[in-house]
Amino acid sequence: MIFVITHEEINMPTNLCGTVYSRNSLAQQGILALNAGHIDPGFHGPITIKLINLRTIDWTFKLGDPIFTIVFHTLDEIDNSIENFEITKFDTEKRVYATTDISLYNALYDLALLREFVKEKEIGRALRKWFFKTFWGLVVFILTCSVALLAAISSGIKIYEFLKGHDIIKW
Repeated sequence: MIFVITHEEINMPTNLCGTVYSRNSLAQQGILALNAGHIDPGFHGPITIKLINLRTIDWTFKLGDPIFTIVFHTLDEIDNSIENFEITKFDTEKRVYATTDISLYNALYDLALLREFVKEKEIGRALRKWFFKTFWGLVVFILTCSVALLAAISSGIKIYEFLKGHDIIKW
C-alpha cells in the first residue's frame, strides 16, 4: 500500500468542485486505487490517492504515469460562506504519514487477532506439529553432524597414516 501525492496542486475556485476517479488501467494491472473522492470548492493543494497492490509481484510506476482523472463540476449556486483554504505539501505529507500509521496499525492488529484466533482453535494440533517438526528436525541435524564428523575424523586418520607411511611426517 502506498500513498501518491501529486506534484501538481489544484487551485479550485469557489464556483467549481471536482471528483477524482482512478484510471481503469490500474485495475487491469491488479492495482486497487482508493479514490481521493471529492475536491471541495475553494481547495488549494495537492491531491492524494492510496494505491494497493493486489498482485503477488511488485508493481512499479514512473513519475508522470497517469493515476487518476478529475471531473470538474460547475456549481449553480455559490455559497458565499465557502472560504479558500490551502493545504501545503508539508501538511499533506503529515496527514499521509498519520493515515498510513493508522491503516497499517489496523491491518497488523487484524492479523494479530486472526493469529490469536487460529491459535486458540488449533493450539493442540499446532503444538504437536511444531514439537514433532522441531524434535525430528533436531534429531536429523544431530545425526547428520555426527556422520559428517566421523567421516572427517576417519579421513583425517587415513591422511595421517598415508603421510606418515611415506616419511612425509616424522615425529
